[in-house]
Formats: sequence, structure tokens, C-alpha cells
Amino acid sequence: MAQPRELFGPLSEALQDSTGPGRGNVIRIVRHCGDTRMAFLLAQALMDARTEIRVQAGEALLELVHRYRQATAAPEPLDATRVQEDLAQLRRALEFGLRQFRTHHQ
Repeated sequence: MAQPRELFGPLSEALQDSTGPGRGNVIRIVRHCGDTRMAFLLAQALMDARTEIRVQAGEALLELVHRYRQATAAPEPLDATRVQEDLAQLRRALEFGLRQFRTHHQ
């Protein structure tokens, strides 16, 4: 995907589907595109009442972190600004997810 961040708005709307397949579909799309700027969508899905959705979201978020680590460990130079932005996105998403976990004990 050339510009996955353009999907953020529509995917955020799809997360409002609390009983249908919307959240699972969002998780699969974010996992496929691998853009750290979409990590917050996964963090939001961690609050789902359905265990399978929370598990999928957690696994996808962990996969994003692993991809980020691999990309930053690569020998070819990366854009330092982008690396910092990606790290900030991941950090915010993880902190949000942990706050929700503590609050809801899910």
C-alpha cells in the first residue's frame, strides 16, 4: 500500500462495529500494511469484549513492534525523523493499550 495512513479514518469508523466482523477486518488490514502510524487502531481493538479480537489485536501490535525493530536494525540507513515518528506512534499505542488493560482488567 502506497499511502496506508489514508485508510486511518475509514478503519477507525470500522472499529465502531462492536459485534460484527469490522474490528477483525481492521486488524487484518493494519497487520497487512504494517504501518506503525496505524498502531493506535490496534490499541483500540484491545478493548473489545471478545477475547479473540483482543488476542488478534495484541498479536498484530506485537508484530508491528517486531517489524519496527527489524527495520531499525537493517544495515541500510533509514530516515531518522521517520524512525522517531514510528517509535512515538508505537509508544503511544502501547501506553494506551496498557492503560486500558489496567482499567478494564482484560
